[in-house]
Amino acid sequence: MQVNGMGMQNMHQNRYGLLNGGNRDMKNIMQSLSSEDREMIKTELQSLSKEDRQSLVSQITQLDYANMDSSQLTASIMEILGENTQTDSSSVSDDESNFSTYA
Repeated sequence: MQVNGMGMQNMHQNRYGLLNGGNRDMKNIMQSLSSEDREMIKTELQSLSKEDRQSLVSQITQLDYANMDSSQLTASIMEILGENTQTDSSSVSDDESNFSTYA
């Protein structure tokens, strides 16, 4: 029975990259957020590739979250996620503009 419990815990921890990178702070960060913000951030992270997600989790865990309230922490995380989204969006729009230029 304990093996199953451990397996579920490991699966939950692996979702946030806790096992692979040793980022135990991510669990604490996520628990510091409201349930709505936690779900929103979880959805954003799950939509990314594994490499992008690991990179962003690494950036998020470098935040000084102990000195932030929940809204400040959420804003900081969304800023990190927004930088990644803007980079992706600009590369798509650059490709589209190049395509329309050559079309």
